[in-house]
Amino acid sequence: MFLYGIDHECESLREMDTAFVSPDLQQTMALDAISHSQLSRELAQMDDEILWAIFAQLLEKARSKTPVTKRNALYLVDSSTFSLNTTRYPWADFRSTKAGIKLHLKLCFMDKEHLYPDQFEVTNAVEHDDNHLEVFVNQPEATYIFDVVILITSDWMKWKPMAIFSSQE
Repeated sequence: MFLYGIDHECESLREMDTAFVSPDLQQTMALDAISHSQLSRELAQMDDEILWAIFAQLLEKARSKTPVTKRNALYLVDSSTFSLNTTRYPWADFRSTKAGIKLHLKLCFMDKEHLYPDQFEVTNAVEHDDNHLEVFVNQPEATYIFDVVILITSDWMKWKPMAIFSSQE
């Protein structure tokens, strides 16, 4: 069911639940009914290694469809912070009043039809973005776009041989 949701780009477990009304899908899955709460419980119990394997397969499939070349290699590097409850996630250092994680993401953007995550790391929210430049800026003759804050807080002169652009928000 989760692979169906990924393949059909369902945005939520409720959307997957709604799609399950289809008799064809019920027959394919060999199930009579399923709810978003059942899907949520199953997802919480799913082994992380299965999810990593699915992600790796999907990423490889995206890479093989349109190979990256010097002419189409544009990488977007940014991070997003997700606040979490300190009681449930005490290990996720962020602030004294809340926990959090940060998703550091490098997207490969070739055109409007071809965009996929190329690399990512999940850290505690207190982690600074500039600590990940050496990992993410790793393709020679590629163009990178990232937030100007990364340039200000990092030793950006060592990136001088590469094309660098920054966005001003």
